[in-house]
Amino acid sequence: MSSFPLEVWEELWSDLDRGLQEPASLSELRWLARQGNLACEFARRDGGPQLFEVQAWAVDVGRRRGLLLQPREGLVSLRWGHPQALEYLLVALNWQAFGETPPSISIAISIEGDDSELVFLSTLPQGRERVRGPLVDYLAAQVGARFSPGELFRCPCLAQQQEMVGSPVDLDALNRSCMDDAEFERELIETFTAEGRRQLGSLALNYSSHTLHSLKGSAGMVGAMRLAEMLGQQEKALEKEHLPELEAEFNRVVAFLQSRLLQ
Repeated sequence: MSSFPLEVWEELWSDLDRGLQEPASLSELRWLARQGNLACEFARRDGGPQLFEVQAWAVDVGRRRGLLLQPREGLVSLRWGHPQALEYLLVALNWQAFGETPPSISIAISIEGDDSELVFLSTLPQGRERVRGPLVDYLAAQVGARFSPGELFRCPCLAQQQEMVGSPVDLDALNRSCMDDAEFERELIETFTAEGRRQLGSLALNYSSHTLHSLKGSAGMVGAMRLAEMLGQQEKALEKEHLPELEAEFNRVVAFLQSRLLQ
């Protein structure tokens, strides 16, 4: 289970409380409640950025969600991304079309794009008020979504982002930690991934120098030198508003390390 920011829960509750007092429309209250339910689901399922196959993902999401996802023929399918965040963002953006239950007729969404990004286009009538809110904004940030007229959204390929900003892992440092032992490297990566997510979840509740120091040491062991440097700075400064930056860099490191395990 990943760390789900406390700030999102607080904003959802604040919006719901404000809506009950003003009061808001029944539709607005249902949407706020739906965001809360989806946030709980996402927090349980979120596996972070990973390598996934777009066609298989589209079939699975369509079967469970009542969305007809249609990847363009010839679209590069195997890529890095955040499949759970993409799924929940699509569900949230289309919530007003079918409410609490899946529609009797599937909502068709075509998937276009190239090696560097995916573009999601809906057959629903354009011009309807865009569904936004704390959960949508959080999920959009997780996938780097950009909204523009005529599209649901578009998001970059994480692998492409990594090439643009450089590798997040010093492989020489990683090899030294593992003494070129492939099995030990796998165990180290799996432990760093699981413990790192747990520690980020802990930081969301209690932004402590002890947890930051522990995660910094783990980052150094896997060669994530930039992440270790960021954690070291925060160990002294304790500025919790920088937690999203730490989470983003951690996810970049994990995506890189997981791709290494598949080689």
